[in-house]
Parts: sequence; C-alpha cells; structure tokens
Amino acid sequence: MGRYPEAQVPVGVVATAVIVGAGPLTSRAVADARVESPRAPDSSPEARVEEFCRLDGDGGQLTEEGWRPIAPRFVTAGTRPDCRSPSSPQSTVIVGTPCAASRVTLSEDGRAATADIFSRALGALDLTLGRYKPVPGRMGVEGRGVLRLTNTLESGWRIDGPVLPPLLTVQTAIRELEALRTRTVDAEAKRNATQSLNVLRTLLRQKQ
Repeated sequence: MGRYPEAQVPVGVVATAVIVGAGPLTSRAVADARVESPRAPDSSPEARVEEFCRLDGDGGQLTEEGWRPIAPRFVTAGTRPDCRSPSSPQSTVIVGTPCAASRVTLSEDGRAATADIFSRALGALDLTLGRYKPVPGRMGVEGRGVLRLTNTLESGWRIDGPVLPPLLTVQTAIRELEALRTRTVDAEAKRNATQSLNVLRTLLRQKQ
C-alpha cells in the first residue's frame, strides 16, 4: 500500500492508495486503452481517475451534494466520510495537489486496468478547528500508489476499491476556511481560520 511517509505528514494524516493485482497485464498507452477496451461511450480508465481527482480536489467528499457524482465512479463507494464532525477521524484532511494518473495498464481482455497515481501533500487542515499545518519543506510530500479499475460495460469504467481520503486543492481549502469563519461561533476556530487563511493565501500567490 502506497502512502506518504508518516513521519513527515502532520497530525497523522496519511493518503493511501489501493494496490492490487488485476491478472495478466500488458503495458499500453492510455490512448490504446481508450480504443481497444470494451467500454461505454466517453469513458476510459484515465478519464475515471481524472474525474474523481478533480471532484475530490474541489471538496466533493465534504458534502452530500458533492458526494453524489463521486459515488457512481466506484464499483462500491460505501458511505461519505463525515469530515466536518469534530468526533470524526477524518475531520483533518490533506491539502495539496490532487492525485493524477501517470500511466494506465490494461488487462489482455480489456475488462480491467490499473492506474499509477501520484499526488503532493502540502499540509493538513482541521475542518472543525480551522487549523492548517504545513508539511516540512517547501515542495511538500509526494505520494504514489495504484488504483484498480473494472470495465462494467453497462456504465463504463469504475474504480474498484475504497475511496481515497479527501485531498483538497489550496483554493478549496481557502473556501472551506472562509465558510468556517463565517458560520462558527467559536472564537478560537475563527482565530485559527484567519491565521490559516493568511498562510494559504500566501501559498496560493507563490504558486501562481
């Protein structure tokens, strides 16, 4: 199982990826996977991974509304993490560069695929207390892993495995902190959110 080095990720946050075998595999270009695999129109293994990563980076796992378009992209999506609950172990989420597929490997029969994915964690954000803690170093912590996908024929490619932990873009983290500062009545949370916003806005300007 791929993960960020635990010693370098704040507040014990670990981004995991499912690593599985998918039978006899042959390395092919992503374009080959799109052409040769039996699939529904406008669907490919790479597209499914990219869709999930985009939706997740936009905060899709944080709300019921955002969860709806994510769930159909998985064979078994399970339930949405309750990230905003103070008692939830997932109230702290990763902030950074969302995962992306670097290579797709298609099975011989075109019904299964694996996608090598990578992402970069810049810090961790507590969604209930408004605290952002950056990882050591200016470049962040790189994470790599493998996702398995299955061609369901009826609905095209779906990710076959647990949903990865939420990984928000810097812009999404800023949006969440602004909303928290507006709705909370907790003085400490407001103060934390303001301090975290200053850090993340500076980071965003540096990235632009």
